[in-house]
Amino acid sequence: MLHTLSPLFERFAERHFAVEPRRRRRLTYSELAHASAALAERLIACGIRPGDRVLLVSGNSLEFVVSYFAVLRLHAVAVPLGPDEEANRIHDVIVDAQPRLALIADDARPYLVDVPTMPVDLDALASAAVAHLPEVPFAADEPIALLYTSGTTGRPKGAALRWGHFIENIMDYGHDLDVGPTTRFIVSMPMWHIDGWTYSTLQPLLFGASVTIAPLFDAHVAATFDQLLEPDHRNVLIAVPAMLSALIAIRGRRPSGGGQALNYVICGSSRLAPELQGQFERLFDTIVLQNYGSTEALLVAYYTRQIPYREGSVGRIPAKCRVRILPDGQIGVAGAYVFDGYFQDPARTGLAFEDGWYLIGDIGTVDADGYLYLHGRRNDMINKAGIKFDPVEIDEIIESHPAVVESATLGIDNERQSQDIVSFVQVCQPAADLERFVKERLPQVQWPTRIVVMDNLPRNLLGKVIKSQLRQMLTNIVASEAV
Repeated sequence: MLHTLSPLFERFAERHFAVEPRRRRRLTYSELAHASAALAERLIACGIRPGDRVLLVSGNSLEFVVSYFAVLRLHAVAVPLGPDEEANRIHDVIVDAQPRLALIADDARPYLVDVPTMPVDLDALASAAVAHLPEVPFAADEPIALLYTSGTTGRPKGAALRWGHFIENIMDYGHDLDVGPTTRFIVSMPMWHIDGWTYSTLQPLLFGASVTIAPLFDAHVAATFDQLLEPDHRNVLIAVPAMLSALIAIRGRRPSGGGQALNYVICGSSRLAPELQGQFERLFDTIVLQNYGSTEALLVAYYTRQIPYREGSVGRIPAKCRVRILPDGQIGVAGAYVFDGYFQDPARTGLAFEDGWYLIGDIGTVDADGYLYLHGRRNDMINKAGIKFDPVEIDEIIESHPAVVESATLGIDNERQSQDIVSFVQVCQPAADLERFVKERLPQVQWPTRIVVMDNLPRNLLGKVIKSQLRQMLTNIVASEAV
């Protein structure tokens, strides 16, 4: 296992590590080594020591990359946060993590007034003199990052990721993907979340690869996507299903303006409909490789070019990961990649594990060949008159309608000790026949009580549908109808 960083910086010194087309900036491995060392020296001067927590407040940028490696070189613990997080969430993270300092790539935010801040100026770091930083090998159980979950069901939880299990996971996955010096990851997901962070920092460093840093994915990024593809590289897009839908809409309206190849796509975070996957692969002449995991368990299952695809499966479970299906259908995860627990929170750590198995929150099955299949979130299962089923069964039928982009179905409690079925549907064109279409293809017990047609479903930064907002929208609709 790798224990130091310097050999990697030196081995690939003159190669580009990261490019940021939006600002026309590039950073070689040697420039990254110099800038991160210069920033590390400034952190030492501010009293930062091994084990101290340091906030990284930045959008998708070279500053984020330099800040992360500066903190890592000191054996301190990075706590990445986005530049526009809600004040309440930031307050909760600060109270929990107790950071010594915050590195700021943009203007300091008002909610950071209680934390000392340091701006990150790449020009100043590039010209700074750097003394030799002593390099201490990383210990396997050493924390290297504290990643806070979304906190949609309560205050945020800090998942403590340690050097050993994180490096082992991305090394194994990188070898299986055949990542190498010609691999160019394209990151438009938030770099302060697990996927964006992984593919913009340690994953490329370990294999001598590089990363294109794009702004958070939006209509402009989708429209100019071809410009992110680099010639003479194996371009790899890090994506969620909503990004694929947007790119299909753009590419479907005009021919490609680039001509560079998209070698493959790594897609996770939420359910990928087979129809969407097939449409994207045909339109972009590429392959979409699903993976499945979480911040706490890292990668639990995945595909590579060498792992044959099985429809309905999110991938095959790797050798160092153990999966057990609990009696209630929940997926339990154990093995080399699973985290130890939430930072200074033994109560919620205890709730997250059962007999040593981390409860990832999904219902699933595993076939005889080790392929994992998901059957919905444990808390999302619909119970209609005692008959329980996964709302995904309904969503997949609705999404097979040519006018539908995506569907999100909820079970809503009613006064009959049962649940009504409400489907929120994003369409790209009128779908007057949608109700008839659905009833012809679903058993009556799964017919939606109501279908709400929308131009766009509410999403978080990772492209996941925010179901709490859908529930509130339904409450507002029902209230307006009662007037």
